[in-house]
Amino acid sequence: SCSWFETEFKRGEWGTILSNMAFSVHFMHHQLRDDGDKKAYALKYAEIVRSLKPGGSFYYAPSLPQMESLLPDGKFSLNRTPVAAGLFKTHLKRL
Repeated sequence: SCSWFETEFKRGEWGTILSNMAFSVHFMHHQLRDDGDKKAYALKYAEIVRSLKPGGSFYYAPSLPQMESLLPDGKFSLNRTPVAAGLFKTHLKRL
């Protein structure tokens, strides 16, 4: 097994990527820390999203609305589903 940062996500390579708390919880942790690696996580999220094939999906929880709001219009569909008070899971699909 390896970390998200040890994996290269090449453009248009993946049909489905699943992350049950692994990526987004670490992402949120680094966003909240004064010494967190915010930029590295934001760049890795962008790399993961670019790696989706047309019709490909990225499923993750909890949702990352701060990144989802930056997605280009018309290129992705986004579906958030509540899982607990104030927490959502996301299905991001490349169109």
